[in-house]
Amino acid sequence: MEVGWSEISRRKNTATNKEIISFYTMNFPPGTSVHRIRSACAPLGKLYDVFLVPKKNSSGQEFAFVKDVRNITDMEKRLNDVKIGGLTLRANREKHPRKPAG
Repeated sequence: MEVGWSEISRRKNTATNKEIISFYTMNFPPGTSVHRIRSACAPLGKLYDVFLVPKKNSSGQEFAFVKDVRNITDMEKRLNDVKIGGLTLRANREKHPRKPAG
């Protein structure tokens, strides 16, 4: 058996021709999983992606990025109404968006 590089195909961007917006979210219970965040946001519709950051913010809280392709102001307002474990999420549009690959 030969050891070396293997090719891995990446998940394709299913939101072509649409702007993907990331929202910085915090104020959820410690130890919350990506699945729990996704299921709490399920009433908002299908999200593009949820990324739980392994670090903590300057206040010592866990935080996540929730990505969506819908209306920016509407989604931010709706995310701020989501409750997880008795706490209400706080969401803001990301301040430093990632540059597109390529």
